[in-house]
Amino acid sequence: MVNLPGSCILSSRLSTLDPKDIGRIIQIAQERWEEKQISKRLQKTNDAEQIILAVGIANPRELEKVVSSQIPVIHIRPECQSLQAEQKRMIRHRKYSVGALFVASSTIWGLFAYFVQYHVTRLFQKGQEAVELHPLEGSKVIVTIPNLVVASSCLAVTVGLGWLTKCVLKMKRHAYEYHESHGEFILLRNDVLESVSGYCIKTIIPYCLIGLSVYKCKSMKNVCGNYPELYICETHCFT
Repeated sequence: MVNLPGSCILSSRLSTLDPKDIGRIIQIAQERWEEKQISKRLQKTNDAEQIILAVGIANPRELEKVVSSQIPVIHIRPECQSLQAEQKRMIRHRKYSVGALFVASSTIWGLFAYFVQYHVTRLFQKGQEAVELHPLEGSKVIVTIPNLVVASSCLAVTVGLGWLTKCVLKMKRHAYEYHESHGEFILLRNDVLESVSGYCIKTIIPYCLIGLSVYKCKSMKNVCGNYPELYICETHCFT
């Protein structure tokens, strides 16, 4: 069990909680947080980073201030039912939106890897000074693009996707979850709810697998399109 010193606790100016109440809130928060993550934050020398818990938050302005201060554990007063309901709604909405960005960005990585592997790289290997692309599948329209432009565009897309991936993963890592127990309402950030290894298993690995699956699906479709007899053979084998 981690013991939080008084310097790690920020109390609202409007709070009427006594030390016993704060101790009870800490015990409730300890039901969910990862003790190793709390211990790591306590070992930091920066005083601003040592604040672990904010207690007695009673209005949106205070809540916004402590969230922007990167405080990972926030206690909202039990009588502030409307503020608690608003946080529940925001957490659900944020979870859906970040989840959609998570899947979309990983899918784009898979499509981009397929495009580079099966179009750009192969054309570069032929020694051509320009790349001929078909904007529409099955269309006779051909667009000729110089290799330098294609390479620069690919680099720009890679940097852009890397930045987007960093933002999405950071949003998931710094998102809050709520915990209700014994009449208390507490917000806990994901970086204190799970370890780095747990985060990698639950977030990083699935992110990579989604992109890899999209890449493999596009690759299989491309192979079946170029060699339809393989698809026919597989179909007869299973019938």
